[in-house]
Amino acid sequence: DIIDKNDDAKHFYKKNRPITKELISIKNGILIAISFLFAAFIFILILNNNLIAIICSTYVILNIIYSFFLKKIFIIDTLTISMFFLIRIYAGTVPLPDKTTSGYIFCAIFFLSLFFGFIKRKFELLSNGDKARKVLKQYSIKNLNYLISICAVLALFYYYKYSQIGEISILFGQNTVLYSLIFISVILFRCLAISNNIITNDSLDEILKDKVVSVSILGYLIYIIILISNLTR
Repeated sequence: DIIDKNDDAKHFYKKNRPITKELISIKNGILIAISFLFAAFIFILILNNNLIAIICSTYVILNIIYSFFLKKIFIIDTLTISMFFLIRIYAGTVPLPDKTTSGYIFCAIFFLSLFFGFIKRKFELLSNGDKARKVLKQYSIKNLNYLISICAVLALFYYYKYSQIGEISILFGQNTVLYSLIFISVILFRCLAISNNIITNDSLDEILKDKVVSVSILGYLIYIIILISNLTR
């Protein structure tokens, strides 16, 4: 946020960030960041888990590289943001049994985050026009529409592959995880339709406020919670 302060001041949403609005000074922002890093370091020491330490260190280093270099490179900027989501989720799965995680589900998550990342890029490009950041101007609405559609298909494909893994079928029951693909499909197709039809600054808000999307997300969460609760019986 400190590095992007001037650019964020021109952005429809980011202009309200504390650093940009000067609610927090740059000096205090640096102190807060150092404090959180120190707290995270202490927490890692308490966990005494080398893998989590490596994951967190990778995340911090990648974040620094992104802030200074990667965010200025066409396509790589969005790919890196998706990697951030993937790294955080992977760190959260470290304590889980190996049979509940798979490369397929991580691929699904990666392409799902890319899906929303490219939608966000599309809305930024539409709302900022000629005032858009240099890297944004390298995108076009046409290629973003292609990328969004491809990511939607790949996310659904890898989620389907995950649902068909033998260990998952044994753990949750035959095809029970596969049925949750219905909710995922509705969410993705609905978001895809909204992204193609709305071209205002509030387009992302339209997706978040869409009742069909909200109900589908809620339905998915309830369904997964029921599956997990059945494991404890």
